[in-house]
Amino acid sequence: MITSRSARDQLSAAAISSNQPPRCAFTGELDICNCDSFRAQLSDSLPIGGALVVDLHAVTFFSLNALQVLLEVQRLAEVRQCDLMVVGSRCVDRVLDVTGAAAEFTLLHYIPN
Repeated sequence: MITSRSARDQLSAAAISSNQPPRCAFTGELDICNCDSFRAQLSDSLPIGGALVVDLHAVTFFSLNALQVLLEVQRLAEVRQCDLMVVGSRCVDRVLDVTGAAAEFTLLHYIPN
């Protein structure tokens, strides 16, 4: 579990590899306090080739810092020829839409089995 300032701000992450494609799930708030952990978890989970689902459906706050990390990881995924697929929550989708970054990702509206 990755923890930030308080119980309210808690972020947890889980790598779930039994699913195809593998999935990295996050719960809680993604802000400047835990972006380094967010980056490390995603970077470590990226396969060479194939795909990775970034499950953000339970994220309750998504900062511009978190978006910057997601964009960095998207560039790394392109280098590794990996399709980065994102399942967002309402706040994640809003940030992606408002910033125009939604076009950078394969967005899913459900978690694939």
